[in-house]
Amino acid sequence: MSFVESESSMQSEDSVSFTIEYVDSMATLEEDRDDIIDDFMLGRFADEMPEFPGGMDSLYAYLARTLEFPQDAKDKGVSGAVLAEFVVEKDGSINRNIRILKSLYPSCDREVARVIVQMPAWEPGKLEGKPVRCVFNLPIRFVPKEEENETEE
Repeated sequence: MSFVESESSMQSEDSVSFTIEYVDSMATLEEDRDDIIDDFMLGRFADEMPEFPGGMDSLYAYLARTLEFPQDAKDKGVSGAVLAEFVVEKDGSINRNIRILKSLYPSCDREVARVIVQMPAWEPGKLEGKPVRCVFNLPIRFVPKEEENETEE
């Protein structure tokens, strides 16, 4: 699958569009105070946090099935983790604006965003029994698989 990148959004060939926002760790509180306060308040105090259908084990199985290690990253020997942040909406859908809190490699970041936006609807977070928008942080590791020994005995 290839991606076409524009200034603020991306779209895969199968028409899954999303936006990746990189967080500048050097930004000052004064410059981004209102955004930081809004982001901090967004669903971080839910009584029940959102849940992937079937729970965390199902989420890990989904990632194992769906995530592809980008070939260019493999060729460069890249390994490590991408930390992504996304919003689970009140209806359980995934907001298409993905924040990359910790970048690994551009194609790995795009792959994480692609997999997140294609997730099925989650069970939304709840506050006092009512669905609320919630922020969810998800670390995703990229580790090259060891080559299998193909020698026959």
